[in-house]
Amino acid sequence: MYCPRCGKALPPDARFCGSCGSPVSTAWLPSGSNSPPPPQKVVVVAKEGCFLQTLNWGCQLIGLAVLGIVVLVLYAQYCK
Repeated sequence: MYCPRCGKALPPDARFCGSCGSPVSTAWLPSGSNSPPPPQKVVVVAKEGCFLQTLNWGCQLIGLAVLGIVVLVLYAQYCK
């Protein structure tokens, strides 16, 4: 028998998973079945593309304006 939450192998009389602590219920098992197949792994694939492509133009312009102000302030402090 396997834990439905973390997939660790469990003894047949287990009521809780020794690894993650999740309660184990055998009520959902079909009759005559001792153990379900182990859980399948889920693979998440990220979209390809540049981080800047995901931002809209408004955010990019605001960021550029803030950067310009910071540069001007630092330049004014440097020239004193």
